[in-house]
Parts: sequence; structure tokens; C-alpha cells
Amino acid sequence: MEKYQETECSCPKCVDMCRRRMCWPTPEEAKKLIKGGYADRLMRDWLDEPYIELLTPANKGYEGRTVAFLPETPCTFLTEANLCELHDLKLKPLEGRVASCKDLLTAEIHKKIARMWQTTKGEQIVSKWLNSR
Repeated sequence: MEKYQETECSCPKCVDMCRRRMCWPTPEEAKKLIKGGYADRLMRDWLDEPYIELLTPANKGYEGRTVAFLPETPCTFLTEANLCELHDLKLKPLEGRVASCKDLLTAEIHKKIARMWQTTKGEQIVSKWLNSR
């Protein structure tokens, strides 16, 4: 995947993204989250067309589950100070690292990350996570 400009913004517009939509990790990033002890704070999500399953940080209340159709809870990693708990740990998913208030999350990067899960390796990560529940 091409290189994207990473940002570190915590303005209200950027924090709002963390309140309404989880940032998708690549399969490798999800593996790092699992190895880092965060498997129970992930959830299964999907892209509709084509149908692709993936793992992502969970909405609060959906940890270890499948995402609700339109969840209305923030990311489980959004702290009370409105910061990403994963950021300083270098575990923040790619989609969150490149999102900014100047160029909000685009369907383009969302689909590119989803396609990374449409591999044997990506499918195995989801399957292994599901079987560990």
C-alpha cells in the first residue's frame, strides 16, 4: 500500500471520529494487538461489497463480539482525556494514524485496508480470533 501522511491531531473533529467509527488495522497490526494482550478489546467487522471480514478495535460494549450495524458507542481505546490509548504504544491502526480533520477518513483507504484482509492470512487471523472466543 502506498505511504500515507500520519497525523497526531486530537481536535474535536478528530476525536469525533473515534466516537462514531472504529479505525481499521491491517492484518499485521491486528496480530500485534492480539500479541500485545488486546484480543478481548477487538471485534469482528466487515465490508459489504465485496464481503470481507476483519478485526478492529471494538466499540465500547462490543468487545469480543461482532459489530452492531450502526453502533453508537466510542472506541474502546478512547480514553476519558479523549486520546487514543494505543497511540503512544505504537499500536494505533493505520486508518487512525492517517485520519485527520483536514482529510477525514476516506472510503479509499477503508477499502484498501479491507482488501488486505481478503487473503488467506487475513482470513486465518479472523478465524483464529473467533475460535478463541
